[in-house]
This record gives sequence, structure tokens and C-alpha cells, in this order.
Amino acid sequence: MTGLRALEPVAEHPWFSGALLTLLAGFVWLVADHTVALVMLLLGWALIGGTGFLKMISRRSNAVYVRAVYRKANDRRELRDDETAYTFVWPFDEPPVVGSWVTLPARGRVRRGVIVGPGSSADYAGNILPVRSVLADRALVAAPETSHLPPVELDLPAQEPWGELVNKAEVAYPHRHITELVTACGLRGIDLPPEPICVDIRDAVLAPTADERYPAVMIDGMWVGNLLRTTTELSAELRRLADQGLGLKVGLTLSASDGSEMSDPRLTVRFPKPDEVAAPEGLPEGEFVLLPRGKRLHILGETDHAEALVGLLDGSGQRRVAAELFLLDEAAQRARKPTVGVRIGGKPVGWLGPASGAHFVPIIEACASRGLAVCCRALVLGNHLKSDVVLESARAGELSEDWILHNVYRR
Repeated sequence: MTGLRALEPVAEHPWFSGALLTLLAGFVWLVADHTVALVMLLLGWALIGGTGFLKMISRRSNAVYVRAVYRKANDRRELRDDETAYTFVWPFDEPPVVGSWVTLPARGRVRRGVIVGPGSSADYAGNILPVRSVLADRALVAAPETSHLPPVELDLPAQEPWGELVNKAEVAYPHRHITELVTACGLRGIDLPPEPICVDIRDAVLAPTADERYPAVMIDGMWVGNLLRTTTELSAELRRLADQGLGLKVGLTLSASDGSEMSDPRLTVRFPKPDEVAAPEGLPEGEFVLLPRGKRLHILGETDHAEALVGLLDGSGQRRVAAELFLLDEAAQRARKPTVGVRIGGKPVGWLGPASGAHFVPIIEACASRGLAVCCRALVLGNHLKSDVVLESARAGELSEDWILHNVYRR
């Protein structure tokens, strides 16, 4: 593979202008005014001399030079000796590492490349470009041994958080994981066109590192960066999950200015509040299934249980809870007509109307035949004057066959 020719340094262009002016001065001397020719000659020499001075500065003895070949991010072939390499100035504080991915100038745009060895000023071709993703990486210089560590374990099963993904944070060091990002996209059948891309991934995983302050981010069991802005509370929850052999399921948005080369990748993680990672108290003591999150559904009959709901709120405007769905006995059904009741912490708090309850009867009956309770996420809202309970659950008809086999039939 032959590398593309890099852009010449800015200082090269006055040299050509100076040479052109010198030639024109000779022509003017022969056919026109000698004074004008002399001025043009002096100006040309000044440009040539200025260029030499600028090149001398740019090639100062303390500059670090590296040789790199142009490579697409998804090109995983071995490097060959006959591939054309170009020399660039290394502008960063941390020392260059052979095999590292860098961003290089090429014909008015930027391209990915790989460092293949040291270079010298004799074959200097341009500066490695300090793109945003690299410049934002200053924490690496300060503490590389703590802020960029792999997860304690790569293949942690993902535990879905109880609460919604309301927090966002940028992932640091994504440019160090180009291969992993390209591989993850390939595994998911995501096309990477030579244009800006934005990909939404809903099953990324957060896991603690040995340092615990900077959680690692994973996609399909591959480490793709770290969160530098987090809290001790979230770190504690991640450690608790890791002790159970689990990671935290989170959302992730991947964007890049050039998908085919994964240029300037940016990752944004969506995660829950620390106190909404774990399930709240009130789940049944025996075996149960937890329905996946779904559309919100208001229950009925809360006014008959206002005291219990006010106790759950405990002065706050809302509280996330676990609700249990159960079939009402025949007497209750004859009196009120609904078929599905709702309990929180073992206490009844209302019921579903006939139409709404019909969506849950099949899954409740299937689980009851196997001694399993049915639970879902719920939200208690209000105050001592008016309280509401909202379920956040998928209906029976929305459950996948895989989910039913795994959770109900335990296969």
C-alpha cells in the first residue's frame, strides 16, 4: 500500500514564491526597467532567506520526529517494508509509541496513520495534527496509571439499572481504541461510510477498574475508554455489581467525522443516578420475574390507599419503587371488574382497569403456574393531598420469545 503525499509545511510556499520572483526579475532586467528588476530580485531573495529561517526554526534540534504510514482505521493488515512512510513532528508531551494511531495531514484534509519508527529533519513532511480528541486527553499526561485502566473483567454480564439513563458524560481516550470501535460496529452490522456518522448503542457496559475512580466503558466485551467525570457513589455501585459478577448496562452514542477511518471519535455515555442503579426495597422474598421497561401506565384506586402511598413518598415528590402484579380473587373481580391488582412492599395500592389488566394476565398466569411472582418498575408521585402510581412495564404481547424462555421457563 502506497501512502498519500502529505501536505508541505506552510514555510515551503514562500520559497517557491521567492524563486519565481527571482526568475521574473531576470526577465525584467533584460527587457524593461533595471530598477524594477532590482526590487523584484531583492524581494525574491528576502522570501527565500525568510523561508530558510523558518525551516531552521521548525527543524530545531530538540524537535521529535516520527515516521508514519497512512492507514484506514479498519485496515488490519500487517505493515510491509515497501510501504511509503513520511516524517512528521511529534507535538505532544507524552513520548510517541510505535504502533500508535495518529492523525496526519493529507491533500487538504486529515487521514489516519500509524507510527512505524523515529524520523529525522532530513525527510520532514509536516506536523502531526493535534485533533480535538487528542487535545482533550491531557489527563493522560498527569496520571496515565490511574485514569486509563482496563476493567476488572471484560466479559461481565450487563445488569439493567432500575432508574432511567438521565446523566451524560464524555468518554476519554476513544482514539486509543479505534480497532475495538471498528470491530464493534462490524459485529453489529453497522456500515462505516466515508462521512460523519452517529451510532446509538443501547447495551454498552460500565465496570470498575483497579483504581475505581475512572470506570471503564465496554462494547461487546471490548474496552473502548474511561469516564473521567464520575462520583464516588456511582463507583461504589459499580464495585457492588462487579462483586456479583455483573456490569452496569448503559447507553452510548458514537460519533466520528469520517466513519470509514473512525476519525476523531467521540463517545457519550448515558447512565442512571447512583441511587437508582440498584432495585429498591419491596421486591418479593420468593422467586419472581422483572418485566422489561415499557410505556407508562397509570393504575386506579390509589385514593383507597393514600396513607400507604404517603408513607412511601416520605416527604419527597416522587420515588421509584418495585410493584408486584397479581390476579385478584373472584370476589374482588365480581365487585370491581378488574382482574389485576398492584402491590408495593406487600401492601395493595390499587388495580388495573379491565382493558389494561388484560395485557398482563397471560404473563401472570404463566409465571403463577411455575411459582413465580411478576414485578415491574413503578413510580409513586404526589403528596399527602393526591398521590399517583405509574407503572413502567412492557405488556405480555411485547415480550420477546427469548425473554420468555429465559425468565419464565428458565431455559
